[in-house]
Amino acid sequence: MDFNGLLKEIQKNKFAPVYFLIGEEPYFIDKITLKLESSVVEESLRGFNQDIIYGNEATGAKLSGLLRSYPVMAPQRLVILKEAQKMKKDELEIKNSDNTMANCFDVILENEDYTIGKVVLN
Repeated sequence: MDFNGLLKEIQKNKFAPVYFLIGEEPYFIDKITLKLESSVVEESLRGFNQDIIYGNEATGAKLSGLLRSYPVMAPQRLVILKEAQKMKKDELEIKNSDNTMANCFDVILENEDYTIGKVVLN
């Protein structure tokens, strides 16, 4: 999906469970991320249902815990992993579980040669 198509989907509140935003131009990644931040979770509930972590600070256990957390008084949560390429290689795999809750998603991040700008999960 292209940039404008993705923005239109977000404006209609049609969210995918996972977004991998990669590319040479950070402007587009930042614009989409800001739109998701302002659209997925109501402002009054973001303290409970929105987490932003950076790859150099993230561990697999921390990210997995956030992805498995229930939303609080909201239909969904938003977890943004910025600069995922900076995670340590041994922290890049989060194993899928049969016990994954309906509103949360597990993801396996593989150490590739390209840069993952941001990983957004709701």
